[in-house]
Amino acid sequence: MFQIIILDADKLREFYENVQSGFRKSPLEYILFTILIGLLLFAVLFFILSQIRAGRRVRKRTRERFRAILQKKGITPAQEKLIQRLTRYFPRDKKYLTDMLTHAHTFTTCVNRMSAREGVDDAEIAKLRIQLGFSGGEVTRERGTPHQLHSTAEFPKGSLVKVNLPKQGTEKGRIDEVDELGLGITTRAAASPGSAVTLEVDSRSGYYLVRSQVIESGNNRIKVAHSEHLERVQNRNFYRKQTRLPITLKLPGDTVKIFHSYTLDLGGGGARVRDPGIQAFPGLELVMMIKTETGETLVLPVRVTRVAQKNNSISLTFGPIKEAVRDKIMRMVLH
Repeated sequence: MFQIIILDADKLREFYENVQSGFRKSPLEYILFTILIGLLLFAVLFFILSQIRAGRRVRKRTRERFRAILQKKGITPAQEKLIQRLTRYFPRDKKYLTDMLTHAHTFTTCVNRMSAREGVDDAEIAKLRIQLGFSGGEVTRERGTPHQLHSTAEFPKGSLVKVNLPKQGTEKGRIDEVDELGLGITTRAAASPGSAVTLEVDSRSGYYLVRSQVIESGNNRIKVAHSEHLERVQNRNFYRKQTRLPITLKLPGDTVKIFHSYTLDLGGGGARVRDPGIQAFPGLELVMMIKTETGETLVLPVRVTRVAQKNNSISLTFGPIKEAVRDKIMRMVLH
């Protein structure tokens, strides 16, 4: 039933030697393996060196473009030192550094970061903005929407302003100049140089408050120092102010029934009016007519958004209107 297994020592030794020889490498195999490792290391090293050289070329081109822009813009040595400080706060890879000199938004980002860390001189930053071309108008984004302004150097000429002086009240005005020193404002307000002043400025992107000081005054005109600290009180399309102006309301296409009323507040996006007994309800579409300060009658499509029976008022939102018409409405608000 059971068989005795007899192991031959010589054959067993031969078996182990055959198995062991399978794990041995010949000198040729060692040479090929060494060459393969060397090729891999060479490829990795070549890739790293090529990336370093490419990075150096990109940085060199960036420095050349950066220097060319500085020369083209006529940047002074003092301004160049300020720009070098700003580059420390550039938010992206340095190969895009020229964006700081060509894009107002990127420049403002660097200014805000530096201001938070070490502070900035408003006058010097505003002067640099003007030198780089980020002034005299509102830069718009790709879709045409006005971006938020961050400096008085960005206010466009012709902007309507309210000049608030301590103990003297408020006077209306208009920006007639934006230069390296500050804002030139045509107004009847009179103030001595050094006086504190608060400006209310209407812009396409919003309604701004600016706290600064008068640096020149005379001949129905003042000059106000630049500021990099603007406070946007309201988005322009939604800013409203209490005002009482006569209006008429009617249903679209109705030439018989006309309801006379007046505004309780008015803004770029709509109005709140006294209910003239029109039996309004949310969603009702109406036509509102209002006269401007020049006597022109604006015919505005409106939609009822809220009816407040408690104070007998109706909230209206303007339908699609041209920006030129909206500008006329905002002039009425400010005057």
